[in-house]
Amino acid sequence: MPTYAPNHTGRYKAHYIAAGLQHTIQIRQPRGSSLSSIISTGASVCHDIFNALAAFLADDFQFTAAEAVDQDLTDFIPCTLPTAVTGTVDWVGDDWSGKKRVSALHFAGRAVGSRAGVFMYGIDVNTDHGADPGGDGLVLTSELAGLATVISTLQGNAAAVSGTYAFWQNHATVKVNDFLLKRVRRGVF
Repeated sequence: MPTYAPNHTGRYKAHYIAAGLQHTIQIRQPRGSSLSSIISTGASVCHDIFNALAAFLADDFQFTAAEAVDQDLTDFIPCTLPTAVTGTVDWVGDDWSGKKRVSALHFAGRAVGSRAGVFMYGIDVNTDHGADPGGDGLVLTSELAGLATVISTLQGNAAAVSGTYAFWQNHATVKVNDFLLKRVRRGVF
């Protein structure tokens, strides 16, 4: 597989808060996309994928900043925030463990010559028991309402590092971010 520089494509980053923690999501656009297209598509994709899972999203969710950069460049510029999304799940209290607060749904994609990935934090997926959605590490579209919408939104709207649209897998995986878990345990936020 060829190696591509991280700045091979234009990128849109949205910064957000979910379950009391700050995160960033990045959406790549195909090589040759204009900066205005990178911004408008990136903002739209970020809104649409979080909105599709709003019924499972922490109620403190909010976009706090956004930035974009054109292909072959490295300096991001501030830009338009995605339209607001309202989460509905109360995360405060004993309902969400530190592990759940730092767990993300990971969507994986593949294009010719490279891969793609999108992480979404603040989604309430109960993985405590083997029969739970995500209990085996995978969340299928049949197990979580809105997951199919996220995947179809990424199809044809989010590119891989190679600069071509990625084909996205029809499921998500639940991933715990060990670095964030250490910080939550130490209270460093």
